[in-house]
Amino acid sequence: MDVMRFNYSNKELRELAFKIRREVFIEEQMVDESEEFDEYENSSVHYLAMDSGEAIGTSRWRITSEGIKLERFAVKRAHRANGVGAALMSTMLADLPPLQPVYLHAQVQVLDFYKKLGFETVGNLFVECNIDHFAMRLNEQSGSSISLGESIDCVREFHEAFGLHVAHKPLAKVDEKLYNLRFELMKEENEEYLKAAQEGDLVEIADALGDMLYILNGTIITHGLQAKIGLVFKEIQRSNMSKLDESGNPIYREDGKVLKSNRYFKPNIAKVLEG
Repeated sequence: MDVMRFNYSNKELRELAFKIRREVFIEEQMVDESEEFDEYENSSVHYLAMDSGEAIGTSRWRITSEGIKLERFAVKRAHRANGVGAALMSTMLADLPPLQPVYLHAQVQVLDFYKKLGFETVGNLFVECNIDHFAMRLNEQSGSSISLGESIDCVREFHEAFGLHVAHKPLAKVDEKLYNLRFELMKEENEEYLKAAQEGDLVEIADALGDMLYILNGTIITHGLQAKIGLVFKEIQRSNMSKLDESGNPIYREDGKVLKSNRYFKPNIAKVLEG
């Protein structure tokens, strides 16, 4: 899945995005067309999620007197619960101008989705387009974390400063001594996490998890996968979310194990690496 940014002047992409919005908002949710397609289309920055040549989701943002408003999130019914909305949000947030409040108007049924992405409700329930909404703002503290790419860059800087191995393209075969070292480092931190968890020591748990991430990023760099691992993760996320049934519900075995629905598909890692 790819998310692309486009301007209103791009007629081809605009028509694909508008078709999705028409299906989701006008046909499914009975929003009036005059309210859905407004005077802000030309001044907004638009996004389109594509998968295997099919347009499956869209969104936009615009600058207002209150900050930056994210809106018009729409995903085709057949592709919901597959990480499309999160991918749109991630791409948008990475593009936004800095130092401005970020907010949106969320339909009540998707409040939890936005909360997981760092948004908090503000004020009381209100009705917009005959649908119940809450205003939500991006928690400023959510910006204090770093992205996967930024964390990998930090570790790459460490590797280069200390003369450690850095591969600049995907590489399966590395020296036996090197891959054994990476394995032992990860094993050591896993054991430290287990000990900290058994003792209920949150500080040591956080320390072990941070070290695990650092070492994992170093292993990613060792195999030259720094430019691909984010896409690999997204593909695995798509696969995992396809375990939900057609109604978006999980299926459990009697012992609590999550079962695969008939919608499940295996992650196509080879395709990601070849792309």
